[in-house]
Amino acid sequence: FLFMCFSPALYCNVTDSWTVADKWKRIVISFAGIWVELIIASLSTYVWWYTPHWPDVNNIAMCLMVLCSVSTFVFNANPLMRFDGYYILADWLEVPNLRERSNRFLTNLLQEKCLGVEIPPEHYMATGRKVLFVGYAIGSFVYRWFVTISILFFLANWLKPYKLETLSAMLAVGALASMMFWPGYRFGKSVRQRGRLPDMKRKRVVISSAVLAAFLAAFFFLPLPVSRVREVGVVQISEGYREFVHVHETGILAEVLVHDGQTVARGADLGRFRNPRFDFERQQYETEYEAASQQAAALEARLTTVVGTSSRLQLEKDLGEARAARDKSKGLLERQVRLIADSEVLKAPRAGTVMSVPKKEDLLRTWDKGESPPFCSISDPKRLRLLVPVSATEYREIRQNLEKARETRPDATLDVTILPKYRHDLELTGRIVKLPDTDEKNVPVALTHGGGGSLATKPGGDPNVNAPLAQTYLIPVEIDDPDETLAPGTLAAAKIHLEWRSAAWWAWRSIASALDVGLW
Repeated sequence: FLFMCFSPALYCNVTDSWTVADKWKRIVISFAGIWVELIIASLSTYVWWYTPHWPDVNNIAMCLMVLCSVSTFVFNANPLMRFDGYYILADWLEVPNLRERSNRFLTNLLQEKCLGVEIPPEHYMATGRKVLFVGYAIGSFVYRWFVTISILFFLANWLKPYKLETLSAMLAVGALASMMFWPGYRFGKSVRQRGRLPDMKRKRVVISSAVLAAFLAAFFFLPLPVSRVREVGVVQISEGYREFVHVHETGILAEVLVHDGQTVARGADLGRFRNPRFDFERQQYETEYEAASQQAAALEARLTTVVGTSSRLQLEKDLGEARAARDKSKGLLERQVRLIADSEVLKAPRAGTVMSVPKKEDLLRTWDKGESPPFCSISDPKRLRLLVPVSATEYREIRQNLEKARETRPDATLDVTILPKYRHDLELTGRIVKLPDTDEKNVPVALTHGGGGSLATKPGGDPNVNAPLAQTYLIPVEIDDPDETLAPGTLAAAKIHLEWRSAAWWAWRSIASALDVGLW
């Protein structure tokens, strides 16, 4: 029993298998663990396929299936690491200590070819065997660095939300010391014990030093397009070209007259509303108007039959008051009818494309004036922007490039190449005109993992707030000539072109940013 990569594991000590004379039997012994894991993976596949109605069993079977198949071939069966695959390859080639002998052969080859050091000849080795040793030594060296850096990056990203960046930095320093400084220390110790450096040929040393110096100069000083920022953003309507439509009076939504993506003209009907209070007041005004009209008509009829002067004057006075009441009731009724007509149909305040209209479940819902969300939005589909999420390190580099460009030209912008999702054959252009002053606390849902984006969010009580897990800035990119492929809410890949930098700058920025060592 042991812990491997912080995970418990069982193992079998098969060291004595080297005493077996037949190499194929040794290979079978080394392959036994891989074979058992593949059997477990195959059985787990059947369990996973036939248990969709048992979620717990189904998830466990899927984990076993992936762990015992993909993980087995990537790690355990990989001959570049000292696991079963390495010993199978060593037994098949009949070369014990394959890694040590390959590394020693490569070291001797470099000393002989690059420095001219006379190395004692190895036992007879065919050309194919020499190529195999060199290839294995280089491959294992690169793969070992790749695995180490991948683990360090994973631990750094995993520990960063818990404020344990110091621990990840310590692990990185320890790994680099074991892979770089320790071999250098052993080389210096061996030279000191030997008493002097081995004899070398001047010409080869000069050529090798010149090649190494050229490589280092290119690594530290050769400008390369390594500072470009590549992220996936969400397409939106540009600021100033989108208007939200609100209801003018409180009412109940009776009918939606438009749909998402529909192009409307200014003054077009968007929806119909009904206000019970307005209808009740209209009926009340109609009753008052009818009563006033009937009273005025009755007084007019009586006025034609009255003969006495005093009675006639009183009737004329009463008739004037009745007519005034009738006119007042008529004015109130006409105003109420106009108010109902204005509030019954919601008009488009501008021409454009309608988006975010109410759904079917919003029918018969009350929309309050100034309190409810907007009924819809009308925007210009030809004025689009791409909202690109970037990290704090990338934001700082973008700001520095934009400020440097504006030192010579105040209206300078940064060029951006845009590739719509699922249309990598279509390349659009855009510009960064301005940058946000602060990081974003609530990102669009399309940029989160749940919406198909790349941002991890913090769990919170408010479902309408998507707070990013790490510090994130949203960079608006104005699209020069939008294509019909781009629609608000869709995703597109952006490549922000920045000043070319050296490979050393890129390596240091990546390490400092990932491990958060505070030196970037």
